[in-house]
Amino acid sequence: MTIRSKVLEVKRRLLDEFITGDHSFSSGVQEVALAAINDGPHSDKLREYMTMFADDPKQLLRLMAEDGTDTDADMNRARSYLLADGTCGTETATNFGNNTTLVLDQ
Repeated sequence: MTIRSKVLEVKRRLLDEFITGDHSFSSGVQEVALAAINDGPHSDKLREYMTMFADDPKQLLRLMAEDGTDTDADMNRARSYLLADGTCGTETATNFGNNTTLVLDQ
């Protein structure tokens, strides 16, 4: 599965919670995203957050900018948006992943 597919899978779960009113998954995503921002790059919390979007170790390296793409502006922007999106609640789930685009799968 691609990173983008995993992003869309998480988005679907967030949207499901918007419909059902159960916010347990989105609360967990938000909690880990905020901790990742507070703990910073290459932290355990960032790795925990990015693991939601990786199917294999290679994808996780991409998401953590540990695959030689750490100076790629487009990828850094996509990674930043992916993390920032996680801080939102279910009310803004319709925008989740919009700025991630397909660049992380390139």
